[in-house]
Amino acid sequence: MFLKNLVSQGKILIDERKVKAILDWLAPTKVNELYSFLGLANYYRKFIKGYSKKMNALMNLL
Repeated sequence: MFLKNLVSQGKILIDERKVKAILDWLAPTKVNELYSFLGLANYYRKFIKGYSKKMNALMNLL
């Protein structure tokens, strides 16, 4: 682990605990909850194919 990232053979890997946190996240009902979710999801944007398209609808809610 380096700076809270999992590193193996020169590659940055996804922390499975964070993936579980995202999958188990309850649907936000308040703006600050949506900001929190987007902040966590944004950290992993490089691992999510089509991230900007997927998050566009949520960003429009703000």
